[in-house]
Formats: sequence, C-alpha cells, structure tokens
Amino acid sequence: MNNHFSLSRDVSRRAVLGGAGAAVLAGCARIPNSSDIHTAPVRGIGLGAQGNAAVAPPDQGATKIDIVRGFLAAHLGVDDGNRIAREYLAGNAREAWNPSTAIEFAESEGLVFQEREGNAVAVTVPVVSKVSATGARTTNLEATRELAQFRLTEVDGEWRIAEAPDALVLGAEDFARLYEPVNVYFVANAGNMLVADPRWFMRQTTFASAFNRLALGPAPYLKGAVRSALHEGIVIASSALSRNEAGDLLVQTPVSVLELPESERALALAQISETLRSVKRVSSVVFMNGREKVSVAPETYPMKASVGHRLYGSGDSGIISLASDTGGASLVPAFASETVRCGRVSLRGRYASAVSLDRRELLVSALTTKAEVRRETFGEALCSPSIDQFGYAWTMPEAGGPELLVVHPDPERAVRKFAVVWEPTEDVAFTSMSTDGVRLAIAHGVPGALTLSIMGIVREPDGTPTGLAEPLQVSVALDSVQGIAWYSEESILLWGASGASAMPVAIAWSLRTGFEQVSELRENTTSVAGSSEARLLFVGSDDGQVVERTVDSWAHIDARGRDIALY
Repeated sequence: MNNHFSLSRDVSRRAVLGGAGAAVLAGCARIPNSSDIHTAPVRGIGLGAQGNAAVAPPDQGATKIDIVRGFLAAHLGVDDGNRIAREYLAGNAREAWNPSTAIEFAESEGLVFQEREGNAVAVTVPVVSKVSATGARTTNLEATRELAQFRLTEVDGEWRIAEAPDALVLGAEDFARLYEPVNVYFVANAGNMLVADPRWFMRQTTFASAFNRLALGPAPYLKGAVRSALHEGIVIASSALSRNEAGDLLVQTPVSVLELPESERALALAQISETLRSVKRVSSVVFMNGREKVSVAPETYPMKASVGHRLYGSGDSGIISLASDTGGASLVPAFASETVRCGRVSLRGRYASAVSLDRRELLVSALTTKAEVRRETFGEALCSPSIDQFGYAWTMPEAGGPELLVVHPDPERAVRKFAVVWEPTEDVAFTSMSTDGVRLAIAHGVPGALTLSIMGIVREPDGTPTGLAEPLQVSVALDSVQGIAWYSEESILLWGASGASAMPVAIAWSLRTGFEQVSELRENTTSVAGSSEARLLFVGSDDGQVVERTVDSWAHIDARGRDIALY
C-alpha cells in the first residue's frame, strides 16, 4: 500500500536500533504535545494480557477512530490471512495491504488515536521492537513513540481505510504468541563452523521461512563471511515434516539435498538440523529418506562455537590460568618470561596475542613449546587484541581508527590493514572477536554517543582475511564504555558508566533480543568476562583481584590476574 502513511519517530526518546531498524514505513508527521483533536488512548488492544478486545468485523456506523482501532485489533487474525482485518479496508486496499513486517508496542503505555484533517487518523505507537520482512528484529531499550497514519474514505456510507501501513501492530503479549525466534545457521567460509543469524518469524510459517532464509543467504553484516550449502530452489514442504512417538521432528530430506556431494550434503543437513533445533518447540531432528534414516558421519559435522568457561588473565608470567585447578600456570610458553596486558587465547588454544605494558607493541605467537614471538610496534596505544583460530591477531588504536591492524605469528606474512567505515576522529575503541572467528565487534565513538558495530570477516578457505562485511550498527545504551567481550554465540557484553547507576554496569546486546541489563559491577572494575550459556560473570581489577558473581553477592577467586577472559 502507499507507504506515505507510516511511522515517524519522536526523537525526544532514546532509541537503540540496528542497521535494519529504519522505519518500517516512511513519513514525517510530528507528534503534538497537545491537541484539540479528539484523542482516545487504548490499552491492551488485541487479545493480550487484558484480553478486552476481540477480532471482529466493523460495526455499522463506526467512527473513523473505531474503524482504525478495530483494524489493529484484527491484526491477530493471521490464521486466515487477516480476512477480518481486510474487511476494514476499502476497495483495492484489501488486496494491496501486505503486512510483511511487524511492530511490537508496549501495552503498559497503550496506543493514542487522533483524528486529523483530510479524513485521516494518526496513532501514536510506543514501539518496543520491529521485525522486517526478512525476519530481522530491531529493538528499543525504551519504548519509542512513533506515528502511524491512516487515510479513510466512505464506502456506501461507512468509513473504511484507504491507506494503511504494511505492518502488523501487536502488543507485547500478542507479539510473543504470534512470533518466535530462530537461529538460521550458515557455514563459515573458513573453518568447520556453524554461525547463527538470529531471526524472528511468524509461528505458522517459521519452518518455511527458515528454510527459505537458508537458501537466500545471511544478513548483510555476514555477507561474504559465511555461505550456505543449500541453494535457492531447495524447498521442504510442510507435508515433509512430522513427529514420531518420541517427539522427534522427522524431516523427509529433499532429493536435491540427498544428491549433493557428500561433504556439502553433511553441511546442508547440519544447517537444517541446527536451525530447526534452535526453535524451542523442537528438541531433536531426524532426517528420513522415505522410511530409512539419513545418517551423518560425526567427523563431517561442523562445530558451533561457544564462549567457553575456563578463566584466564594476564600476569607477570604472560597469559596465566585463573581456573581453580590450574590457577597461576602459564598458558603460553612464548610469553612466560614477560609481563603483558590484554592477553587472549584462540579457539582450540593454538594461538595467543597480547600487548606490551605501554600498549604500543602487539605480540603474537603459537602455543607450541618452541614457538617464537612476533612483535609489531605501532605509534599509538592499542586496544585489547583478539586472536582467531587461524593465528591472526586483530586490534586497532585506542583512539578509534582509522583502520584495523591484523598480524599473524609468521613474520613472512605482511601486516594487514582494513579501513573502518566510520569517521576515524572518534576517540574510543574496543574490539572483540567471536569464538568462531567470523564476527568482529567494535565499540567506538565519543562519550555519550557510542556505537557498537558488528561485521563479518571475509576470508579465503585457509583463513586468510581479505575484507570486512557491511557493519550492523546499534547505539550503545551507556554513557561511556570501558570494554566489550562476546557473551554467547549471539550476544556481546559491554561494561562502563551509566547515568542511571553510581557504579559501573554490565549490559548485553543480543542479535536476537537487543539490550538487557546484566549486573551492577564493582567500583574498581577494569575487565569483565562472562558466559550467558554457562551463567558465569567474572570481574577483574588492576590490582589483580578477581571476583565471581553469585546469586546476590561476589565471591573472591584465589588466583590473581588482570584483563580477564574465558576460553
């Protein structure tokens, strides 16, 4: 339908939106602070917690506001293609309306309806989140007031909607009932890893939408960094899915998948299986070919990376273990005789990186006994490096740019540099790489205006980095950032100062659900490590003291170390 009638944002409220969070619809109307126009606040629209509105066709003689309100309430009728909602639409609008997106609003604040000139009705929507046509969800830390506009016309003496936003407008409870999250898994271009691309799909089409996404490819921030063994045209019909008595989801494997080369078939089955198993109502997946099970050799099954649960840090003997059974032991033979900062160990413990005490020298080494240290000196202090499973250490100047610096332990390999896509004048930067080596997170900006960028790393099959994907960017809900670290395969931990707290705080940003508060920290916090999967949170200080968060207090760790992390 005509996208002129749409949502426009009240910029007086702080929004936290991702790169896909542009308004679902266009428009430029301002929300008035006061108005003589008739207003009608509505709470609990739809069949939410209050359950005070049913899906019903329009009443005879209904006012313009009644028509718009009834139309929004009827958005719940998705099972029959929103048949009743379309009864509120006029003429061609019934066919043209295509609600391929969704808007979730805060029921506690409700909707406000205002009648406007020109047979228009404006609805103020306290937006909590939006879901795009591709299932990408963007969230607001606080409900952000946006304006949806509807144009009405008379049909046989009754008001009907001629133009409306192409979106379902749902209260939070209704949104949770109609939509569900799913991780669509792709394969890393280098290394045998599965990488999650979180999406939200309508429950009645979740499986079909997920299969379609597997074939169409990932979000822009992963483009070129991952691939799919399934190609466009591979379809799994709903009739190919069933349950056995044990509750397993049985999938009749498409012939086009069975005909793939063995290695690609194994990847395709892994993608389908892990994608389906990420849906809460699916516990296990069994592939079938007629009545025969389709087996996958365990050695061909790709890994899903996790943050880890063993604590380590930096000390007077390089990178040291802070685990209870090996506390104080040096983990990197090549670093054992020197004091380093910001030490990091790669997936599978093959490589390590650190910076010198003045942060101007980057150290990279393999973890073998006789490995040597490669040292590269730069003119500026460096932020905490990350090290991937291919041996490449990633860092950038603390001052925020203008490029990423990438160093391999092999001195014959040149230092690689990748320009950042934002203004290099920003004065703070923190970097952290996901365990799978596919995604790099960077917090950058100036205090009070900080951004988190997540981008895929484009690699050759041997792991050599060749470029960066288009970043996904969100505004950080902190006044200042002191550090970042991956918190799970799909979320990032950030810590720093917030005007809402006198103490430092840790928050997490999830690719699936947006920002959430994790914990208030200790006054002298300088580093944080955590795993949402293992329910672990550790806090370190510059004097080497480390504490672990318990249910309602902090417990001291016997070993001492700085710049803590998990592997």
